[in-house]
Order: sequence, then C-alpha cells, then structure tokens
Amino acid sequence: ASITSVRDLVQQADCFLTLGTIITDDYLWFIENKYAQMVLATTEEMRVGYFTYEGVTMKDFMEALVQRFKQTKVYPLSTVAPPQPVYPEPWASNSDPKFKDKPDLITYNRFFQHSMKFLQDNNLLDDIVMTLGVSSSLYVATNAYGLSQNSFIGSAAWQCIGFETGAASGAQLGSGKRAWTVAGDGGFMMVCQSLSTLARNNLNAVIFVISNGVYAIEQVYVDLTSFEPGPEHKFDAFDILPKWDYMALAQAFGAKGYRVTTIKELKAVLNKLKRITRQPALVEVVIPEKDLPQQMYRLGIE
Repeated sequence: ASITSVRDLVQQADCFLTLGTIITDDYLWFIENKYAQMVLATTEEMRVGYFTYEGVTMKDFMEALVQRFKQTKVYPLSTVAPPQPVYPEPWASNSDPKFKDKPDLITYNRFFQHSMKFLQDNNLLDDIVMTLGVSSSLYVATNAYGLSQNSFIGSAAWQCIGFETGAASGAQLGSGKRAWTVAGDGGFMMVCQSLSTLARNNLNAVIFVISNGVYAIEQVYVDLTSFEPGPEHKFDAFDILPKWDYMALAQAFGAKGYRVTTIKELKAVLNKLKRITRQPALVEVVIPEKDLPQQMYRLGIE
C-alpha cells in the first residue's frame, strides 16, 4: 500500500528488523521474499533468518545492538528519506481508474488528496492527530506525508474495527491536538456512541465517515471481481451495510453534521471545520460502492 519510493527502498534492503511485530497476512511479501533476511524480536525470543534463539528477548537484542552501534565511528548514521511525491501524487495515480472521467466524484484517494492539501495549505498538519482503524482508508492513509511525530495512530497490527472513532477522544486529550479521524462506515457503526464522549468533553474532533455502504476491505479479500463495473459483479450479502441517517445521528449525540458527495462540497466543509472549537463534527463522505483504491488492489492480488 506504500508509495513507490518506500516500496523500492524496502525491496532493495538486505536486513529487516521487526521489533515486536505481529506477523499477519499483511506481511506475506516479506515471508515469501525476505524471510531469511528478517530479524524478529519479541519479549520471549529472537528469530534471525531461519534460526530461533529462545530466552533472548527484544530488550537483550536492542541493548546489544545499540552498544554495537556506539562502538562504530559512523554512528549515528546520516540518512536521507526518500523524496516526497509531488502533489497531486501519490493520490492521483492510486485513485480508481473507473472514475477517471468523473473528476468531481469523491474516491478514497481524492478524499485524502484534497483533505491533506487543505491541512497543508492552512498550516494545520502540526495541529492534528490522525486516528484510523481497520478499513480501506487505513491503507490509503499510509501514503500521507507531512504529519508531525506521533500524529498518526492506526490499529494496523490488531486490526480493531471501529478503533479510530473510539480512540479520537483519548488521542485529542492526550496530545492536545485536534483528532482528525477517518472511519469506514462499517467500523463507525460499531462505536458511533463515542461521539457522545467527544461532545460531553467539548472536543472539536472531526470524524470523517467514508460512506460506501459496504465492508469494502472484506470484499477485497473475498472477491476482487466484485469491484468491476456491471450488475453481474455483486458484493456478498454479508458485506453490505444498513443505511444510516448520519446527520440525525450527529444531532442525537451533540455533534455538528455534514454530508458531502462531491469534491466541491468537501472543500466547502473543510473550510467550515476550521471555525468549530468546542463541538465534535461528523462528516459523511459519500463515495461509490465499487471504488477500489490501488493501495487495496495491490494487497488483494498478493
């Protein structure tokens, strides 16, 4: 799901330190291609390539590794991060090509393209903390750049559905920054009552609900052809969500409510959000059911 320069850098590396990493199917490429070059450290044991060392913990490994680094003249290393993509990348090339002839239609990538540009243009990147749970949005959001340290909180390892909305209050109270949450509609339905907590504490967190009416991330792993055009390509019944009135829900829980269906409407609402100070906002972002971001497509074909 990462941007091209990051993928290239990782694929060319000859050693991978995986510290406390939970190896899931998200790391299938590593298992198939770089298993022998992986160093996996846990609280109980170490694995170096194909060899396991019981009783050697991550603490032992890190202390020895840092000591070894300090003994070398080149420590600390001077490195340069890969160049950042030039706007509108990485979003434009990763947006679903099915909707190329509808430029005002919101897609996953277009949402991030314009919302991240808004944050950058208004010098707000240092003022927000982004929270994400398990949804297609999480994988698209990994392409974001320019955020300050500790400002990207995602449930990438445990894949907790609904985490992003529930985490918003803690993220804002703990950091002193405005929570900028991007939720899938399926995940939001799990913990929508978290809006009440935000309202009770007068937090101006923003909850964007990417509203496509389906568990898109689940359907990717069930049948990718479901995203192809035509009525013959259907989502499985268990991946179709009920319809909610998000504006009524926002009112019930004490939040500001907005609904956007076009890029123009999205830009207008983003500007309105700047003026909200002591109340949460719920923004329903309507996208096509069959929008398949290329970040998810690449994961689906692995």
